[in-house]
Amino acid sequence: ESFMTSILKPPVPSYLDAVSLLQGHETMKYLHA
Repeated sequence: ESFMTSILKPPVPSYLDAVSLLQGHETMKYLHA
């Protein structure tokens, strides 16, 4: 159970961080284009 928790819990913030970073990167590309 703790294994599943360790699998499911961390990806949420890191996923959101990755999404926000990707969105920021896309925004920067549009601004520099």
